[in-house]
Amino acid sequence: MNLTRTSEKNSPTFFNDDMTDKYQNLKWTFQSQLNGLEKDAKIILSHEQISFEAKTIITLWLLILIDRYSGMWAGYKKSQTKRMIDFLERYLNYDREESRAAIKIWRHSLAHTGHPKMCAWQWNYQNPSKFHWKLEKAGPPENTYRLYFGFYNLLNDLRAGMQKYCEEIAVYEELQNNYERYLGEIL
Repeated sequence: MNLTRTSEKNSPTFFNDDMTDKYQNLKWTFQSQLNGLEKDAKIILSHEQISFEAKTIITLWLLILIDRYSGMWAGYKKSQTKRMIDFLERYLNYDREESRAAIKIWRHSLAHTGHPKMCAWQWNYQNPSKFHWKLEKAGPPENTYRLYFGFYNLLNDLRAGMQKYCEEIAVYEELQNNYERYLGEIL
């Protein structure tokens, strides 16, 4: 997405005189949602034995937020998979292949079957950075891959990505318009 800065004169109403308040509210909303997820995840993860279902639920919630935030960024009606991959690449600096695998494992599988692809992912609370969001061959068979990711790595990367988004939406008219369109489509 190529962005052009909003000129002072033709800035949309949404970010005119009260831009600071709207920007702070948007930033607060993201922080509140991510902090709430982290709080719930800590409760779930504090148990000695954590079920597969519990891990699935908190990871799915994180992917739901990525879907929502990518809709705000690009406009909701755009291709969901491409939009989410583009968003992960732009705001979390994630590789496209790993992002495509994560969306395929989590979003597509869960939406259509209610379960992520069982043998294709390895879930950890926190991974060393070199192992987070890493796709590697796991075969046999030859077309089997494993995606490593850490829940807290992804959560923290999303926090940083949303900070970057908040900085950009304050100055780019296209992002402001996309956000307005997103609100109009979901309300």
